[in-house]
Amino acid sequence: MNTFLQEAQTYLKEPIQRHLAKIEMLHQQDLKESFGQVYLPSALERKYRNTNREWGWQ
Repeated sequence: MNTFLQEAQTYLKEPIQRHLAKIEMLHQQDLKESFGQVYLPSALERKYRNTNREWGWQ
């Protein structure tokens, strides 16, 4: 990896992690208020119950 990318990775890693933590907390709050769900095609919905509420799919 070149120096620029290494520096960018070092510089951006913490702000991105903080941002994702904040968004995940918002997602948890949305779930408590009966929001925070995404549309999944019916086959996925049947195969993976409650996946539409999981953080990874948001």
